[in-house]
Parts: sequence; C-alpha cells; structure tokens
Amino acid sequence: MKTPRETDTAIEAAVAEHFPNAETPTGVFDFGRIVEIEWPNRRATLLVTGTNGSRKFKVGSPDRGQAPLWDMARLESKMPVLMFPRVERAVGAADAFPRYAVSAPSSHLPLTDWSLLKGRDVVVYLDSMADQTAATVLQKAALAAGARISVIFQADEVSSDFAQMEKKVEKLRKSGAARTTGPDLAMASRRLSPVPDFDPTIFGAWGDWLEDAAAVKGAPIEYIAGSLIGAAGGLMAGKAFIEARSGWVEPSTIWTMIVGDSSAGKTPAMSAVSDAIENVERIFRRQHQQDVHAWEQGGKNGPKPRPTVVRIDDTTVEAAAVAMGRMGRGLLSWQWEATGWLGGLTRYNAESDRGFWLRAFDCKPASVLRRSLGEEPLQLRCLGSGIVAAAQPPVLESFLNSRADGLEARFNYFWPEVSELNDPDPAALLRWGNREAEVNRAIEAIVARAQCQGEHKSTLNAAARKVFFDWRKDYLTSLRAEHASEIPPALGKAPGLVLRLALLLQVLDDVAPTNQIKIVRTALITKGIMERALRLYDLMAAHRVRVEIAAKEPESERQARTLAKWIIRQGEDTIDMQAARRETGVRDQNAVRAALSELVAARWLAVEPKLRAYDPIPQSITLRPGLIDLAKSARK
Repeated sequence: MKTPRETDTAIEAAVAEHFPNAETPTGVFDFGRIVEIEWPNRRATLLVTGTNGSRKFKVGSPDRGQAPLWDMARLESKMPVLMFPRVERAVGAADAFPRYAVSAPSSHLPLTDWSLLKGRDVVVYLDSMADQTAATVLQKAALAAGARISVIFQADEVSSDFAQMEKKVEKLRKSGAARTTGPDLAMASRRLSPVPDFDPTIFGAWGDWLEDAAAVKGAPIEYIAGSLIGAAGGLMAGKAFIEARSGWVEPSTIWTMIVGDSSAGKTPAMSAVSDAIENVERIFRRQHQQDVHAWEQGGKNGPKPRPTVVRIDDTTVEAAAVAMGRMGRGLLSWQWEATGWLGGLTRYNAESDRGFWLRAFDCKPASVLRRSLGEEPLQLRCLGSGIVAAAQPPVLESFLNSRADGLEARFNYFWPEVSELNDPDPAALLRWGNREAEVNRAIEAIVARAQCQGEHKSTLNAAARKVFFDWRKDYLTSLRAEHASEIPPALGKAPGLVLRLALLLQVLDDVAPTNQIKIVRTALITKGIMERALRLYDLMAAHRVRVEIAAKEPESERQARTLAKWIIRQGEDTIDMQAARRETGVRDQNAVRAALSELVAARWLAVEPKLRAYDPIPQSITLRPGLIDLAKSARK
C-alpha cells in the first residue's frame, strides 16, 4: 500500500474490510475524523467512530461542517496556515514548511469545517492552474470564516521546489497586504487610507443617540456625527465664541463635508440632524404667519414682519449676505448635494464668491459691496456661516486641486467605510422614537442661544488650558520640523479647529437629550472636554488624509478601476475591448493602454498584451482563470 503518510494497522484493516476487491490504493489520507482512500480513478471516505485508542470505521460521507481539514493538530497551534487545494500536495510540503500549519481540505469541500481559520493568516498555494476551481472554493470559504487570505500561483510565479519557496511564502505572509502575487482584487475599488474606528464617547451623552441614529438610518455613524457638530456650529454662528487666552478668540463655526459614493447613506445620515432643525424652522414659520396676520389686521402699520432664518441652502452670496444682515448673526449653510455649489466656487471668475466664504469662516463684521445690493455697501455685524455639505469623491477632486487660497483647508471631511445593509434593531427604533422630542428640544435650545441678545463666550479652566497648550506646543514643534516654513494650511489651522471643537462639544453637552436644558452666557471648558476635542480632531485628520490621497489618484488607476468594475459586472473570462471602451467611456487609446497596464500590474490578465504606443489596442483580453469568482467573493 502506498501511503504518503504513515498509517496504522486499523486503517489498513478497514480498507481491506470495506473494499475487499479493490486494487491497492495510491493514497491513504488520515484527517482524524475521516480517512480518504484514493485510487487512480476514484476516492472513498471512511467515517471514524469510537475513541482514538480503538478507532472503528464505516463507509459514508460526513455531515455538513464535519469534514475536517488535514492535520488538525498543527492547525490548532498558533502557526500561520499554508493551504493547498489538494491534500497530497500538503502531505508532500509539510516537512518543507516547519513553521507553518500545512493543511488542505478533503474532497468534501462543501461539508468542510473551516472554523479553525478564523482570524488566521492563510496563504493559499495554488500549485497548478488545473486546481483553480478548488482553490476558488477554498478561498471563498476561508474568507467567509474570517481568515486573512494571500494567494500565490505556482504555474508562472513560484518554484515547485518547496525549500526555495519558504522564504517567499514567509515574506508574503508578513507583508500583510491584501494584494499578493495573486490578482490584486483591490483594483476594482478605491485604495483608501485607513481611518480609526469612531468612538461615540467623544460626543458624551450624545453617543447613544448617534449609535441609534446610525442603526435606524442605515448610515455610517461618522456621517451623523459630522452633521451634528457642523450644524451646532452653524446654528450659533456669530453668537458663540471660545477664548483660549487674551487676544485669541475662535467662533463656533466649522465646515464639515460628508463624502461618499452614491447610496453610501449621506442623505439619510444628514436627515437625522436636519429633521430636528426643520422642526425649529416650522415653529418660526408658524410664528411668522401669525405676525404677518397681526400686521395685516392692524392696518399694515410699520414694516412687514420678516421671517426668522436659521439655515440657508441653495442661495447666492447676495441673498446670504442680506439674510445675515437682517438676522444680525451668521447662518448655517446646508448643502444636501454640494456639486453645484462647489462647481461655482471652482469656475474661473469665482474669486469674489470665494472671498465671501473665506471671511464667513471667522464670523467677523464685514462690508459687502455688490452691484445687485445697491450703491452702498451692506454692513454686516457678522459675516459668518457654518457649513454642512455632502459630495461624491469625483466632485471633491477638482475642488481640492483648485486655487490655493485656503478655502478647501477650512473643510473637515468624513469619509467612512460603507455601512452594512442590515435591518435596524427594534430596540434602537424604539429608543429613537422615544428620544425624538428630546433631540428636537436640544436643537431648539441651541437656536435659542443664538436668538438671545449678546454673545456666549467659553473659556478654558486651568487643567484644560494646560492640556491644550501642551498639545499645541508639541504639535507645532513636530509640524515645523517636518514642513519647515511650508506648513500645509489645513495642518496650520489645527489648534484653532481644536478650540472650536471643544466649544461645540461643551454646547452639545449642555443641551444633550439626557440633560436638563440650560442657557448660559459663559462656560468653562474642562479638561475632559478638551481631551475629547483632541480625539475628535485626530479622527477628522485621518479622514482628511483619506480624502487628500484619493484626490491624488493617478488617472491611469482611475480608468483601470472603471474598467475593472465593468469586467466584474460582465462575468466573462474573455473581454471584448470594443464593448469595454464603448460602455465604460474609456475610449482614448492612450487611456486604454494605461488602464490595461494597471490591470497587467495587478495580475488580472492571463496573457500580457502588447501595449507599446504603436501597438493597436487588442480586440480582446483574457482574464486569469477564476478571477471573476474571486473578485465577486471578495466584494460580498
């Protein structure tokens, strides 16, 4: 009997008993709970019963989830895993990789227990393209079990000499990269830089509401947090300030940009905050209707009552200036979709509009002189605006790469991962409904502060002052060491932004749904609030880096991503390039060559086409076998 692995006499006796007329097996593979017997043209399975001391066997198939992986003893160790699609190759490689748990599934792939791969580094060694189908199933199952997968292809990339391969496999595992010597599946999606997980405790008593809002709206919690803090700053524009020290005062306004592709949940997330603002606006509209009615009943004496404005959306600079002048304070600018607004700010003659918004960031008195407003300048007690806006990534790219006047540097971005599409937890729905009135009252209280005469100024207590200025010293020292005299505007504004965040967290604490509403003229920023503001700044800084890196994506990668998405949707291994160019819009020959070069580098193609400048665009391209299945599995 040929046994790649030594077997005991009990297995030999079982084979002889259950297969008395069969020829000598070419392989016997002991998986512990099952034993697989291999002949040239077939395989059979013996189920193991009894104890390890006296195992008994019967012919059959394991139940679902009961087919073990080979060499369970080594798999139960903490070693990284090297998987082969076929057990005979794993047996032959076991001694060559002593620092790995070398394993393979049995022939019962759909019935395999993959649980031991959860959270493990798993390198799949595809030693023959003929094994592609089994390897695809293996990778999909391992991913579903929570493994971290890397793939190497023997057919054209690695040696069949296992001793030579150990260093390469180890390097591949340690790299921790999602893209390996197998196809780079990330080609079909943006390569986003990492951002930390959102910590709801930054928002104090609002944290629970943010989590429930995210669950109910089916949107990332970062979107809702960005909308909330941006709205709070804009609703109090020109009425709330924070003083770090004598001569250094910052207003409440911050600008937040909710970033994501279509259907990422931007609008539902913003509506969680907007609905509460709309409740206040309804109150003001009813009051205005009553005032107009009383004015009309009283003979229309005096000027006609004007409505109270707290939020503007699609408006001109002139209309915004008039509203600010009439209200005597700044306003909240709410842009559900900022494409048109940002487009207006990037056109060739937009300098005057950009100048208006640049001044609106600091909430200072101003004179606005526009022909449409008359010959005399409009005097504003406060030219100020907080901004909450939403935009898709392509819209931001031209904005970030536009004029270097500091307008873009004033925005703070929130671009999280897309939320899973799950039905909201019934408990979250119940809590959301029960707290709706409390949240409405909280937003009303913020607006009430802005309606009061006078300004609200917060200061730092001694502990908060020490935390802030110690951080500022360390931050600016490292910033100057890294950038010398060319500090990026967004980074240079960080200390002022931290102060504004601290002010807004303090305001939100005062009006939190679980607190008794109180309106105060002055307040002390505590050490705890300042520490939370610094944590929030760190989160926002990571999101800014994500946006900036995405905006610098080379055109060739962008075109390749467009092509890769289309390829996956087609689901075919051979791609008609004429149809691809027509349906993706990637038509220019140089653009097509650049995109195909990216796909070659990402190891998507089975055969590398000729892509020199004088070579014609290939009529078709052939993908690596199994790539479509791998790509679809990775996107689930």
